[in-house]
Amino acid sequence: LQSSTMQLFPTSGPVDLKGGTLVLPAVAAANVGELAVDVLVCSLASAGLTLVGRIECDLLLAVVGSNPYSEQKPQLATTLELYHLPETSIFIMQQRAPAAKGCQGLFAEALAAWTAAQGVARLLVLCGLEDEAQKDEQLLGPSKNRWLGQGSEALTCVQLGWIPLEHDLEAEEKQVHNLLPPWPLLAAAIERGLPTLLCTRLVSEGDNQQDGVQLARYALEWLTADSKQLELRGPLPLCMPCSWRAVYGKVT
Repeated sequence: LQSSTMQLFPTSGPVDLKGGTLVLPAVAAANVGELAVDVLVCSLASAGLTLVGRIECDLLLAVVGSNPYSEQKPQLATTLELYHLPETSIFIMQQRAPAAKGCQGLFAEALAAWTAAQGVARLLVLCGLEDEAQKDEQLLGPSKNRWLGQGSEALTCVQLGWIPLEHDLEAEEKQVHNLLPPWPLLAAAIERGLPTLLCTRLVSEGDNQQDGVQLARYALEWLTADSKQLELRGPLPLCMPCSWRAVYGKVT
């Protein structure tokens, strides 16, 4: 497993990620990162977002299922999928299964190595963080969204007036969950000099559909503000995929 690599299998022609921004989830609290990516994929389909490849990595548990975004279009869902928005440098990766037991660090290293080898310019990592360490001022604050990063990616967050992840919350998270996502991936990306921005949301386990929607909106705001990576013709309605209809024991 220590020599594990990731291999991309394109759905049609070659896939060139060089210079691109890769949006991806970290499998963390309440699976909010994956929920947010689901919302992004479903919502950006109207702008032409397309499945361009599937990625194989033996460090992840195997998953296969029916199309989570359409009941009319036959398409398999697999462990790692790669989407691209035409005429932009934006790629979105969906991860549908966690790393195998004891392989979180190895997967983070493999993912960072693969993205660097592909020439990806930067990562936008989406995830939830446990909200149990919040103080009174954070509980009463205007937003549960937070960011962590450096460089031009961070400058955009500052210009947007976003709240950075507080040092005490970051320190407590790392003390308790240092070996769990997103921290191994962030460390591996920094080690390789890969610019990375963490967009996160403070959450508790439960019905986290709205947390996923809010985190997706957060990511879109950054993508549209940062160097005009994404230009939309008017507001983009955020859509929940059809696969969410029966989750959390209810039909929506």
